[in-house]
Amino acid sequence: MPRSDAEVERSLRRCFDLGPDAFLALARWLAPQAHRRFEAEHYHRRAVEAGHPDGLLELANFLLRWTDRRAEAETYLRRAAEDGDAWALLGLGDLYRARNQPAEAERCYRLAQESGRVNAAGHLARMLDAIPGREAEAEYWYRRLLKHGRQEEG
Repeated sequence: MPRSDAEVERSLRRCFDLGPDAFLALARWLAPQAHRRFEAEHYHRRAVEAGHPDGLLELANFLLRWTDRRAEAETYLRRAAEDGDAWALLGLGDLYRARNQPAEAERCYRLAQESGRVNAAGHLARMLDAIPGREAEAEYWYRRLLKHGRQEEG
């Protein structure tokens, strides 16, 4: 039986004693509702304050997707990256690439790849492929990505 939005929200709010996971669950549920974004941001921040390991990255992604506050999002991505979050490094790389800062993007993509984010090799390859004279490096990263994919399948 489908539950109403009000029932879902009540259930999530009752879960707050479960800690920061509940804050993020409620924030994710509220975010797509334009009239509830202020609340969604509030619960993202509560998750960060409560020390959720994905809190900074989730808050940054929320700000990038639902607001125009890119500089603030970048701050949270940096903090998450400093804490060792490889997904945050990937996000920073994408921001730098969009701002036409290839050296910074490359640094972030390489660090993300070294930290275990296999898909960072694809981001790096696509960026390098668009830079004249770096096509051979791009091919190396494409091949590395393909090789790793085969290893995981087998």
